Amino acid sequence: GPDWWMLPNGVEGPATSDLMPGLCPQLHSLSLTKISLSQDFGIFPQLRSLFLVSCRCSLSLDQFVDAISVCAHLEELFLCDVLDRMANVSPPPQPPRGSRTTLTHMKTITLRMASCQNYAHFLSRLILPTSVYISMRGQQRKWTDEDQREGLFPRFLPPTPSVSLPVIMNATSIRLIFREAYSGQVKLSARVKQGDPTRGELSLTHRMERSESKEPRFPVYASGIVTIFRGAPVTHFEISLEFSERDRRVPWTDLFSALPALECLEMIPGWGLAGPSMWEALRPGASCSGSDRGALL
Repeated sequence: GPDWWMLPNGVEGPATSDLMPGLCPQLHSLSLTKISLSQDFGIFPQLRSLFLVSCRCSLSLDQFVDAISVCAHLEELFLCDVLDRMANVSPPPQPPRGSRTTLTHMKTITLRMASCQNYAHFLSRLILPTSVYISMRGQQRKWTDEDQREGLFPRFLPPTPSVSLPVIMNATSIRLIFREAYSGQVKLSARVKQGDPTRGELSLTHRMERSESKEPRFPVYASGIVTIFRGAPVTHFEISLEFSERDRRVPWTDLFSALPALECLEMIPGWGLAGPSMWEALRPGASCSGSDRGALL
């Protein structure tokens, strides 16, 4: 079927790849599906919302960031099945080149159907306000040895995530939903406290294929939380679980040491997790050591 773009007054029309300057000088919202991207988005100076789905890309990922950097009023960005296509045009350099782009007015970023590497590279080029809501959902794939070594959630984020995403170092609550045994889904969300004028949220969701490996994965996700949120003013931590295996190696001491402001811990239902090592790690003065990492419950 045809692709569409939407005018500010809600009138729809068939999209073309040769939108010209002056055609829609007051355009606030632009939505493109399966259309070639070769535009200079600067020709839409009033653009506030940009939705791109499965677009054919002649822009590299870095060129796209440079293109949207001139959209001074951009508030909402939705990219689905786009970042990997851009990376294929020109693979992201390591480390990222170019300066960071500050998107002062950004309120919502939604990223879908891309690799963790390209999420991380895209975010490494941005500086976002603390109040931004950002949602990332990884593609379903098999668990790898690299996931087991490094954890999964940190790989969604740039090397210095607090620079691009200040919501991380301002987070006051974390929620980890672990549904691996049934749906394979794991979700991590972090928020700045309710009522704070700079309140923002980060949401990471991944669905992994079921594996025959007996190596537990929950401890890896817990270690990822340590990596991402160490030192953040987190007061509330909720862990929602859905598995029946009781023996899990969880770095509780590392986890609680990384969250010194923690006031409330909720575990639902907590099967096999709330064991002696967790209670020991909650003791005042509990120290972090290499042997504490992965204490068997």
